[in-house]
Amino acid sequence: MAQDLMFQAEIRHVIRSTYGRLPNGAGRTMAARLYRDDQLDGLPDEAIDWSLGVGNPVAHAALRPGERVVDLSPRKSRALAEAARVLRPGGRLRIADFVVNDDLPPEVLTSAAAWAGCLSGALSESVLVKKLAKAGFTEIELGERTPFGIDDIAVYPLFDDAVIELMRRTVPAGQQRRIATSVIAKARFPG
Repeated sequence: MAQDLMFQAEIRHVIRSTYGRLPNGAGRTMAARLYRDDQLDGLPDEAIDWSLGVGNPVAHAALRPGERVVDLSPRKSRALAEAARVLRPGGRLRIADFVVNDDLPPEVLTSAAAWAGCLSGALSESVLVKKLAKAGFTEIELGERTPFGIDDIAVYPLFDDAVIELMRRTVPAGQQRRIATSVIAKARFPG
């Protein structure tokens, strides 16, 4: 078996254990931030309780009956290649992900919360575009951008008080109001 240089098994374990410790209803605050009330009406409580994303790509997908929706992983290159594999020619890709412009302190990036909350492994916008193109996507567009500062990150139940305090101590003051940006990426798989 090939050695996993990115320690993906460990990362998956950390993410699963972090999610496993969340109380029921943990994602309700995030759901209220990302979705309108009419979008949440009629959804099962469990779906709302686990709404822990960083954006709402479905709002930009213009879904039609019969289309399929899939959900990605911490290995961005592999996830994008897999998305390209399962899309039909002319298929559309919409993703919401964190992008970063500045490096975060290693103490933050190696925390379980940072992996589970998509901060660790976040790319710059230019690298995200390059990875989309390398996976075979065209018509790549980065749209809606929402800045996330430490106070915004603190709303996520994945980030406990200790990690938030660590961020406040180690992230430079000028960077604390925007440590990451949620971006909606749109692309098409050539037909």
